Amino acid sequence: MRRKRRPSARVSARGPAMDNWSRPLQLEEVDARNWRLLEALEYRRQAAGVELRIEAPKGEVTDLASVPRILWNVFPPYGKHTKAAVIHDRLYKTGVLPRFLADAIFRDAMEASGVPLWRRWFMWAAVRLFGAKPYQGRR
Repeated sequence: MRRKRRPSARVSARGPAMDNWSRPLQLEEVDARNWRLLEALEYRRQAAGVELRIEAPKGEVTDLASVPRILWNVFPPYGKHTKAAVIHDRLYKTGVLPRFLADAIFRDAMEASGVPLWRRWFMWAAVRLFGAKPYQGRR
């Protein structure tokens, strides 16, 4: 059985829709599960004439997507959804928006990053089903 390689200590990822993202994602490994942003990451989206901007600041620590290890073959903690996961972590950590909006932004940001519909739906459903405790605990 082949093991999946973890990303190197510094990761740069570009999604297909850079218009929604301020820059490529740059991370450094903190420990086996956590990563630190080397540059701020901003997600932008315009809807109904209003521009939404959410920033995860430089130095922010994230666990990327909080996926149980047993599911990593299907839903790895990093991939096309990584930027969306960083922004979602920031929204959960700060609690500036209600949880349902943070989760909707996560789904929208995954779409902006080119994540396939089936994966977006499952990841969004997972945060809706299991995100209440982390949302309350991180704020």
